[in-house]
Amino acid sequence: MRPERDRSAVLGEAATVVALLFGFRLAGELAAGVLEWLTGPLDGVVGELAAAVTGALAASLTWAGIVVAAAYIYLRVARYRQTTPDPEEQSRAYGTDA
Repeated sequence: MRPERDRSAVLGEAATVVALLFGFRLAGELAAGVLEWLTGPLDGVVGELAAAVTGALAASLTWAGIVVAAAYIYLRVARYRQTTPDPEEQSRAYGTDA
């Protein structure tokens, strides 16, 4: 594969990871905002509980984004290793040094 194709593939993978992270973060903030809007009129302990749940929801979706992005990176690296031949193994087959 040509170097410019490798570079564009890496940039595409990086953009996908960034989109996953920010997408989950945005979803968490959006869900927290909607939940806060719905529970805004509540007072006392119920209001405090709703605020805690709202914060936990945003944080959990952020962490979910991190986990999904890490899994995506792991799977892409594993697939790359399976489809890319090892230079040392190739050189042994032809009797040359790498």
